[in-house]
Amino acid sequence: MSGLMIRQSDGIPWEPHALPGSIRKVLATDKRTGSYVHRRYVFPGSVPQPARRYHRSVRETFLFLWGHLPSWEFNDVADTEGHFVEFRRGTFMDRPPFSIHGRHPEAKSVTGCEFLIWTSHGGEFEADPLESEQVPFSGPSGVAPFSATQVVVIDTESLDWVDHPSLDGVSTKVLSRESPGGGGIDPVVLVYLPPSWPSRNLSLTFTERGWAYVVAGSMRLANTSWEVGTFASWATATGQDSGPRAVGREGCLCLTVGRGFSL
Repeated sequence: MSGLMIRQSDGIPWEPHALPGSIRKVLATDKRTGSYVHRRYVFPGSVPQPARRYHRSVRETFLFLWGHLPSWEFNDVADTEGHFVEFRRGTFMDRPPFSIHGRHPEAKSVTGCEFLIWTSHGGEFEADPLESEQVPFSGPSGVAPFSATQVVVIDTESLDWVDHPSLDGVSTKVLSRESPGGGGIDPVVLVYLPPSWPSRNLSLTFTERGWAYVVAGSMRLANTSWEVGTFASWATATGQDSGPRAVGREGCLCLTVGRGFSL
């Protein structure tokens, strides 16, 4: 299928990341905007520099795959205590610009963690002083007071599954809907295909743009085996595939981002 890219991310090498104590696998990059999809790994016991910061224009979104990472969210510049959030397996996070976040000095990840991260634009924005404004815990910060935007954090494992609107037997968890008028926010949905699905061949259409990542289980789709860690992306009007479908004995759990994935 022209325009459909499928990669097994386990075969992509790890490489250094701009933030200390972490490495990354680059799954996709938009050279025009600098937006990307990464798998990122934070080493056990790593203690990032204790600080707070916010991003001026970049929206970053996460799905944690395993492990845990302590973090704090802050209501404004004067709020130095913050609200503790533990990121762990199944945590979904959608952080808009001007959301103040960081870690206290004693914070560290005991187990390490791994997560998917995708961004609106900006490349290595976390290390870019023009994009990421540091907000120290004490002393003059030089940052004018403002009310921070609020991050969205969802424990996806506590959400109930709901029936897919058009596919019998398929379940979904909607994590983020497209904002009215677009606004550059892509829909984010967890999709579970049961082992018995499907009972017949169906056409597979990719239109517009988007991507998917296999979080658990496996399936056979578009004449390719999709195992855990498979990353697929597509652009506008990539065509159709009407080959056979098969789902592994544990079913298949996929994260889908964007539009145009139709079974």
